Amino acid sequence: VIALLFVFVTTRDVGGRLRRLTAASRRMAGGDLSGAVTVEGRDEVSILGNSLDDMRVKLKTSYGALEQKTKELASLLSVSEILTSTFDLGQLLDVVLAKAAEVIPAADAGVLLLGQGGQADLKVQSSIGLDKSLLAQLIISQEKACSPRSLPESPA
Repeated sequence: VIALLFVFVTTRDVGGRLRRLTAASRRMAGGDLSGAVTVEGRDEVSILGNSLDDMRVKLKTSYGALEQKTKELASLLSVSEILTSTFDLGQLLDVVLAKAAEVIPAADAGVLLLGQGGQADLKVQSSIGLDKSLLAQLIISQEKACSPRSLPESPA
């Protein structure tokens, strides 16, 4: 009777942990990689649970990287479509800057500076997320930008 009771308790414990692992693996197969897989113990079932959780973390990381690459490719496709459909440089630069801001993580704004002919000065050609009326007056001299003397001195 004691042996049967021991087998019943052990089987019930292992069966419950295996059911939790099965449920976790089904969630993962369904695309839910947010919940950690936890199994108590130090036996083969817990080792399997830890391996399953390691796999979940690696899948989640790979999925994030794949999403970023897909976003970048979609932006490149969009820019290439604009390149073939417009001859307006201003519109093209606006689209390129907007797509670059979408792809760069945590980019809330951006400015595209271009040189004018053979001049050394850079002028704002396109901007996103910033006040365009203020930027229209901005001209950056390449000489001063490279010279440390052009920087204002900071108070000590």
